Amino acid sequence: MVSRQNLYQFPLIESEKPIEISAIEDQLKALSILKNKTFTLSLYNDQDIIHKLSHQHLYTKFWIVSLKSGLAHGISHHQIHDFPVPILIGNFIEQFNF
Repeated sequence: MVSRQNLYQFPLIESEKPIEISAIEDQLKALSILKNKTFTLSLYNDQDIIHKLSHQHLYTKFWIVSLKSGLAHGISHHQIHDFPVPILIGNFIEQFNF
């Protein structure tokens, strides 16, 4: 998780339109924390989750990244509730049932 405006979030990929899984994989492979890591992706939600902000609507899909080995500076899934997160991510964490 990375900190942004004193809130933590998962790695984020923004786009103007839906993107293919191969493009998501390429962007994840470019992240320094995932360099040389073997991982698989699975889509959590088929339908976009629409999150309304004052100035825009976010159409969100969550992808589950499963690693074959842990991250050197990662946190346990048991610790995830200890971090302040935006509402959209907090709702996902509750629904995913970490």
